[in-house]
Amino acid sequence: MDVHKKTCGRDSCVQQISSSLKNTTVEPVNLCVGLKVPGFKETPICIYDPKIDNAISASLAAKGIWEGHLVTVVHKILSREPDMEFMDIGCNVGVYTITVAQRGRKVVAIDANKRNLELLITSLQMGKLTQNVTLLWNALSDKVETMNLRLDLGIAEKNIGGTRVESGGTFSEFGTTVQSVTLDDLIGHFGKHSVFIKIDIEASEWKALMCGKQFFESVHIKYILMEWMHYKNDKLCHGDYIINFLSDRSFLAYDPQNMNRALKIKDRYTWPTDVLWMKTS
Repeated sequence: MDVHKKTCGRDSCVQQISSSLKNTTVEPVNLCVGLKVPGFKETPICIYDPKIDNAISASLAAKGIWEGHLVTVVHKILSREPDMEFMDIGCNVGVYTITVAQRGRKVVAIDANKRNLELLITSLQMGKLTQNVTLLWNALSDKVETMNLRLDLGIAEKNIGGTRVESGGTFSEFGTTVQSVTLDDLIGHFGKHSVFIKIDIEASEWKALMCGKQFFESVHIKYILMEWMHYKNDKLCHGDYIINFLSDRSFLAYDPQNMNRALKIKDRYTWPTDVLWMKTS
């Protein structure tokens, strides 16, 4: 996979990759299935062998969907926001990216695992959706550095979606290191339209926010769908940092399955596995 465009500032390099197969060195993709989202035409999504990825790929192979209840919430919101764009942070094989691109919406998808993006490129090509999607091969963190990819064995031995990034060194379980960037480095990928962010980067969400102050000032973010699982038993107060950062910017947290009443901060250790933050002003 060739880097199509590398944008380097004084301290960082945002690596935008080509979605054109003829310009890449994509490792062969052997397994693609139909992504089945209610209300949308079935479209291809390329996945890992479920024998090595028993979470996302296994679900897609068996049912044609992953996190269907959350995908439905995203589409309900987008149906009310005709110009809203989408940012998929930790896109994995692209369930959210592909289905939002089907709506004709602009999507910026970022992932630290190059193989995830290779699979997603093939899916977008097969579904004729490349014109709507910008792909970035970077980790998102609180500083710019070279990072390693590690499979989180505490979640599952065969869950590629549980891959984490770690600072330092040159070794990676996935055969490559990755350059990290900050949210502030990505301001130029968005314009005047409002943005829905989905972020799932294995307990690094708080780090992404730490260098996102300018991003939140410059980009009109209205919704953030965030994995909260890692902060339910958080002894390092990273969840508190997220709450303070977003509360200071007029966001309230909701259960994605019950958006009638905001979640109470005092109950944050019992919040659901995924939380929807909504801008209130």
